[in-house]
Amino acid sequence: MRISTGVARLDSLMQGGFLEHSFNLVKGTQGAGKTLFAVNYLLHHAKNGEEVLYVSMEESWENIVKNLPEGMKKIYEEVKERVHHLDFSGIRPLLGKDVLDVNLLAEVITTNMKVYNANIIALDGIAPLAPKYGTLQDMRTAIFELSHRIKRAGGTMLFTSEGRSSGAEEYVADTVLILYYDGLLRRIQILKMRGSDFVYGKHGFKIGNEGLEVYPSILPGVSSQTPQKMKFGIKGMEKILGSVYTGDVILLTGPPGTGKTLMAYYFLNEAAKNGEKSIYVSFSTPENVVLKRARDFGFNLNRCKIMYQDPFSFDPYEFMWKVHKELKNVTRVVLDGINEVETNDEIRKAQHVFLKNLKERNILTLITYTTPVIISSYSLGNINVIYLADDIIDLRYAEIGAELRKVMVVVKSSTMSYEKGIIEYDIEKDGIKLLGKAEYLEGIISGIPRRLEMKKRVEKFFK
Repeated sequence: MRISTGVARLDSLMQGGFLEHSFNLVKGTQGAGKTLFAVNYLLHHAKNGEEVLYVSMEESWENIVKNLPEGMKKIYEEVKERVHHLDFSGIRPLLGKDVLDVNLLAEVITTNMKVYNANIIALDGIAPLAPKYGTLQDMRTAIFELSHRIKRAGGTMLFTSEGRSSGAEEYVADTVLILYYDGLLRRIQILKMRGSDFVYGKHGFKIGNEGLEVYPSILPGVSSQTPQKMKFGIKGMEKILGSVYTGDVILLTGPPGTGKTLMAYYFLNEAAKNGEKSIYVSFSTPENVVLKRARDFGFNLNRCKIMYQDPFSFDPYEFMWKVHKELKNVTRVVLDGINEVETNDEIRKAQHVFLKNLKERNILTLITYTTPVIISSYSLGNINVIYLADDIIDLRYAEIGAELRKVMVVVKSSTMSYEKGIIEYDIEKDGIKLLGKAEYLEGIISGIPRRLEMKKRVEKFFK
């Protein structure tokens, strides 16, 4: 039988939660969230009608409740008749270190378990045992004795420890969870779990108003489906790009002002015309501005979920689960301005997991990426998701006839029936117009084209 950790997605990483009658360690430095984790564990089971017991070794229960997020305080008020607590912190200064003799501690806890019929226990802060049990071996023996007594009494205990402790508790614990916090992002790692498999690696972790949430570094798998043909949404684009299928990832690159976001509006408008749901994620523009700009061009985004993601407070695991929550019946997703997010190994992993999941769900995805140079030698920039793209469209500026004109080229297509030439296009009041191939120019994508006079003469001669 499994005992929930109190956090649904963490349970799923542990095949259902803690093993019944187990001794489970939550370890981390100050501020990592150990106490809140312990309280969350108890409140979850108290909400389910169980009697629970909190044992405080260092901080009073009154202070702990006082410092809970407001949502957790409200939950506590609803269930406090089932939340029992023992406070060793107040009597320790009076009785000295011997009060924390492990046999006395075990006796008091197991007695209260019987009194309250509580088998869900949290022991917050095991470090105060260290002065009495100075050596690593003595500490291991003491913690083992405590765990044995709690298990024999029928309890499933969560206990906390500082990250700088000796490590004796890790040796004894059945499960070891490590909490990390660098001042910006929180991470949780299942380091050990006796008698059970679990998902390895670090996962996202957040302390919210009503408790804890975990954002796994993986997403649930889905059954693959047969791809279906789709339209991009711009008249004539299929002739240029070739066939587009559900599950494809289209990468749209180019410098500022080339119409990437506008093309994304066309892409989403096509879903709306078909009565389909879509998601638009912007890394640069708030929702109200997105809606205004879309309306100005006459686009209907009523069936579109618009999400703004601040790139400077970006947790990749939280982000992919936030979008994943909205994916039911969605046929298209746009990630607009993915270049705004700084890249590291964790973000690259999350991008891979997220985009692969969209492919599995047969969701057509459009990613826009802004390249920094207006006119230059040909380069797509440092795009981490490029290997996942089925289709790549690059937008460019070219100096033609003393004007800065716009051109596009298909760098890659999932089919062979795409336009190999360079297409000129324009952005007018009523939207994007594809003007056709620039047949008598070369060097266009370098930004400084030259006319092919000889080619014109040869073609004219043979007409």
